[in-house]
Amino acid sequence: QAGHSGPLAIEGMLQLARWTWFAIAGDRSVPDGFERLTWFRLPRPGELLRLTARLKGTRAELPCLDVEARSGGGALLLQLQGVRLLPLAIGDRASRSPAHWQRFLSLVTREDRRAGHS
Repeated sequence: QAGHSGPLAIEGMLQLARWTWFAIAGDRSVPDGFERLTWFRLPRPGELLRLTARLKGTRAELPCLDVEARSGGGALLLQLQGVRLLPLAIGDRASRSPAHWQRFLSLVTREDRRAGHS
């Protein structure tokens, strides 16, 4: 469904951030927030996305990345800046229920609707 393409793209972007950090440092982590989410256009259902992640550095010893989602043709669709990751060794959130993650996605999409995006 068209209404789910945005949250699914964000999920993929956050997963890419986690796997990028794992490839660099070998540390498992969970997203701990981000500085800014910019929507240029929502992905269309079934549209091929190219996701890229760039390590910005570390803040307070925690990894920080920027992640972009582009269309198959290269148009910038979504941009997550300043994705903060919390290594599981520091604060093991693995035992938290999936409801924590669902609440996070709900907050992100609620903010998007307030900004007039759908």
